Amino acid sequence: MIQFHFKKFDFEFSALEVLTKGVEETAEIEPTKKFSDEKRNNYSRALSGIEEQCDKLELKDSQKLLKKLENGLEKDWHQNCSATAEVFKDLVQTIKDDVRRKTFVFIPDSKATFFEQDELFGEAVNKAFPSAINEIKDAGNCLAADLNTAAVFHLMRISEYGLRVLAEQLGAIPAKWPIEFSQWKDIISDIETNLKSKGLSVDQMTKGYDKDNALELYNGLLADVKHLKVTRDKVMHARGSCDEKEALRVFNHVRGFMQRLAAKLSE
Repeated sequence: MIQFHFKKFDFEFSALEVLTKGVEETAEIEPTKKFSDEKRNNYSRALSGIEEQCDKLELKDSQKLLKKLENGLEKDWHQNCSATAEVFKDLVQTIKDDVRRKTFVFIPDSKATFFEQDELFGEAVNKAFPSAINEIKDAGNCLAADLNTAAVFHLMRISEYGLRVLAEQLGAIPAKWPIEFSQWKDIISDIETNLKSKGLSVDQMTKGYDKDNALELYNGLLADVKHLKVTRDKVMHARGSCDEKEALRVFNHVRGFMQRLAAKLSE
């Protein structure tokens, strides 16, 4: 995700404006006054600070002007107040013009909690499923940016990491090819077959704590996967798009699924 921290830009640009105003005021009184080495060094540092921000924002005209100023540090533009004031005024206006031509994305407060978060599903999920960490972060960024179908796409990829671990735990590994090349429907079918062979299906178990625990872990997780598969097919096969409400519902569902998995299983 491309980020730009406005506070740093605002700090450097405000410092440049204050410096420019000070030079202008001095130029009105003593236009030919020469600067000391200390003053010139201060101006050079100010230019370096704003140049870094202009580079990050790709402010083309400002970058060109700053390069010219750097190349002319030993020339007349910074030797007296009048020349320096004109150069700095030109730079301030050029930066303003450059910024006006830029497009920025606003993230509302209600979605800021999803943006660039490293543990949206919690620390336990990150530890149990390190392969899913980047996908979880990407899903959050998509929600923050109102890219709801893209968010669900990432959430389905997260779910697949969990599905693979669930299948491996139950020995439901395809014999012909690696599990990452298998279809969800085939993995689900293999899991159901293995559950029955282990006597863990709902119909085969007798009542008791063992049955309750097994139902909660395996059959419950499998029910989650079946439910998610409906959304997965819709998104992965371009059968429809997701609005914000659906994306948030899927987010909560996948987060709960992965948290329940992480409490018992891991990669």
